[in-house]
Amino acid sequence: MKKAFTLIKNKNHPRVFLSGVYNACCSRVLLNKQPSVEDPRQQHSGMVLLFNNGFTLIELLVVVLIIGILAAIAVPQYQVAVGKTRLMRLAVLMKSICDAQQLYYLNNETYTNDVDAWDIQLPAGTQVKLLDEEGSRATIRLPDGGVCESVTKQTKDWQTRILCQPSGVTTSLFVNYATNQWKCYPMKTDLGKKLCKNMGCNPSTVDKLTDGGSCDFSF
Repeated sequence: MKKAFTLIKNKNHPRVFLSGVYNACCSRVLLNKQPSVEDPRQQHSGMVLLFNNGFTLIELLVVVLIIGILAAIAVPQYQVAVGKTRLMRLAVLMKSICDAQQLYYLNNETYTNDVDAWDIQLPAGTQVKLLDEEGSRATIRLPDGGVCESVTKQTKDWQTRILCQPSGVTTSLFVNYATNQWKCYPMKTDLGKKLCKNMGCNPSTVDKLTDGGSCDFSF
């Protein structure tokens, strides 16, 4: 059977490459030699067969397994780091508000939700909404999505305090205006418990918390 082919030699490479056109019925034959089953890359009289290399199913499964293990380790640590950063940033703001309230109380013997009277710099875009006619309860919405509630009049059901929760974090912080007592609420989540421990709560106390419980810490 006839077949036409061209041998092209590369002067800088010892390999000799085969190119050409041959009859379809002889497509499994190269230079009248059958490729070896044991070694598909077997050389034929100085000729080299070039094959496209790909990934096997086992190799892909190994890669997926490694990615899964790394994700299982890295994602929780990332969530703790992000949550801690947001809580700390929020705690700094709450501390400034609490100090402003205490200063206002010294001069007026009451607390206020009038942000102009606090004399502090709130983040640009902060929105304050009064929830009653007296203005004793107000919500404070931060530009990053965090929400706080400020209560300036102590009643049977309410303490004078500010309670805040940052955006994307299932943990709340509380500080009492009168006593400067800080609390952390993990909100029944393992991530919340880790964050409360990072804020300074006693680990054994946090581990014993039930639904809705809180732990004390200093800031």
